[in-house]
Amino acid sequence: MTATSTTTQTPTITLTPKPYPYSVRLIIYNEAGEVVKELPAVMTDKMMSGAVYLIDGEEAGGVIATGQILQISLPGVGSPQQDNVSFYWDATNNQGQQVSNGVYYIKVEEKDPYGHVKTITREITALQTGNFTELKVFNSAGELVRLIRDYTGQWSGERLIIDVPDVIQMKNIDDSGINVRYGEKEGLSIFWDGKNSAGRRVTSGSYEIQITVNYNGLFYNSAKTVVLLDEQEKIIESIAVSPNPFRGDTGSVRFTWQLENTALLTESGKTGRVKIRVYNIAGENVQILEAPLEKGFALWEIGGIRRGYKTASGIYIYVIEAVNNRGHFDRETGKMAIMMTGRK
Repeated sequence: MTATSTTTQTPTITLTPKPYPYSVRLIIYNEAGEVVKELPAVMTDKMMSGAVYLIDGEEAGGVIATGQILQISLPGVGSPQQDNVSFYWDATNNQGQQVSNGVYYIKVEEKDPYGHVKTITREITALQTGNFTELKVFNSAGELVRLIRDYTGQWSGERLIIDVPDVIQMKNIDDSGINVRYGEKEGLSIFWDGKNSAGRRVTSGSYEIQITVNYNGLFYNSAKTVVLLDEQEKIIESIAVSPNPFRGDTGSVRFTWQLENTALLTESGKTGRVKIRVYNIAGENVQILEAPLEKGFALWEIGGIRRGYKTASGIYIYVIEAVNNRGHFDRETGKMAIMMTGRK
């Protein structure tokens, strides 16, 4: 007998590490700890060792002034989009408005593949330089509803006034807005469209309008309380749900609506968004639908699992909310029934 050797090959599996295992984002807080600005997270290839703060290519001090952009750079850290990761802040908030004078905290937050978090925080002072006029609108609870800053005004130290009617009928200013005059010279005014910072028309009530002028480094203030009367126009009508009741295992429920007074609406009043929320009798939200206002309908596909909830027979409540591009808001509610014939 002659021995014959046999060779057996055993494969070796080598795990390929992710090329960008870290996640870094930038968050800016005010002195009250509220988030002022948050930039989207960036996937990075290395753990950050520090941060460099630059303005116009030079090392930044502790102040960011009007018109400047603060660059927060992470040396040696790359991403799929850039070899050296940098974030940029132009002293605006999440709504694109210039932040007020004050101290802000810039936090760079890094998360590794295991969920560990590392942060680098720096304090910086925002300082608005140059002449500007600022309009603030507060509701009766003292909450800031809207802030608008204008750098084009030519106020030159004359008497500061707020010239608006004591009672403002919002229906008369749908398209022209409110011109808040603040000086004796012609053309000294700030335009306000009657909406809050979220783009929704303010409701009827008492509001305080404040004007602040930064003139050659000095601040001048004036305030006036006004009453806004807003007769919110209907946006949608003739709400229908079909079929109702729904019978079967699969299919679709169609929610339809029509625009109210279509012929009388401007183009901005005919467009917008509709959101439909459906709840079961236990108050659980089982479905959310969205569609353009001008589309006139939305479909709910019945069957399978939606939002972790298996559609079951029963009575459901729907809430339809419509907002047009003029900021008008409308809400309608109703009931519908579902009978799943193939399920016990």
